[in-house]
Amino acid sequence: TAMVGRRMPLQLPEAKVQQYLLANTVTQMLAIDRIDGDWVINVNKFQYHRYYVGNGASMVIALDMAGQAEAARNCLLYTRKMQFPDGNFGLPGRKEQWWWEMTGYALWAFGRHWELTRDRAFLDNVYPGVVAGVEWIRRMRRTDPAGLMPPVAIVDDAMLAGVHQTGQQVWNLIGLRGAVRLAEAAGKPDDARAFRAELDDFWAAFEKAATAKATKTGSVITSA
Repeated sequence: TAMVGRRMPLQLPEAKVQQYLLANTVTQMLAIDRIDGDWVINVNKFQYHRYYVGNGASMVIALDMAGQAEAARNCLLYTRKMQFPDGNFGLPGRKEQWWWEMTGYALWAFGRHWELTRDRAFLDNVYPGVVAGVEWIRRMRRTDPAGLMPPVAIVDDAMLAGVHQTGQQVWNLIGLRGAVRLAEAAGKPDDARAFRAELDDFWAAFEKAATAKATKTGSVITSA
């Protein structure tokens, strides 16, 4: 009750909805493993008892909005800790790192946590990872003739191969917006301009590709 109920900033008049919100927050808190000082956000403790960057990012920002800023901060510091040396926020222990959207998720979550908390110590801690993440996006895009995150095969929920995956583009665009926000907050105007230029260039490439696709699909933007 003290950890969740009393900290909950959202108060809803419908009792069942409020109880659902509290129960959901408790469930997300229970999904955190505390190991040697690290706060590891898992998808859950059942069939996906492991750390996934994208799922974790969404979960910790939900915790932020439910009054659990300390938990969100510590989980995001683990995200920073697990960033690969090349700047990618991939999945630990996986040789193939094809989940291009994960870096976008991480940059978005860093920026959103800053927006909600104005935690300067957190910003200073993760900022080097922001710079490295943006540079990784820039390098990956430069390998693709269309200026997008490259095509990749993920025979999982996406079930797509050999195509540019729409969601991967969108999440990295969102992540770049977060990076711009963080650079401005950190007082790094040169970085902010460089990140904005990368965002604008990426957006132009994405808009071109999405428009070309939509002309063939009756204005529907598909998953590929």
